[in-house]
Amino acid sequence: MSEELFAQYQDFERTDGKNMIGPEGFERLSTDLGYDMSRIEPLVLMWKLGCTEMGTVPYENWTQSLSSMGASNLDQLKKAVDSAVSKLESDQKVYKQFYRQMFDYLKTGKQKVISVD
Repeated sequence: MSEELFAQYQDFERTDGKNMIGPEGFERLSTDLGYDMSRIEPLVLMWKLGCTEMGTVPYENWTQSLSSMGASNLDQLKKAVDSAVSKLESDQKVYKQFYRQMFDYLKTGKQKVISVD
């Protein structure tokens, strides 16, 4: 089932034929999950899917991540992401993991701080 779900968001033309979900597909996925792109949920989704580039999800990451979250459809994926968002608010260890990955993800080069701009 996760393969069929992946195929709904995959875009061969925009990812040079690579087996991945590109930024447009990621935005559609986020929207289908009911997430506003200006809020934290899409960032948590990227974190849970192990994204290393903005809004791109390689097939391997997709299958491994959905399996580890116990998700095979959009409802289960949404529950897993929503649960992770809740844990960010209540579990300092989870928050630190998220923060570190997002910091590394958003910084460029040898940056030690990220601009708020």
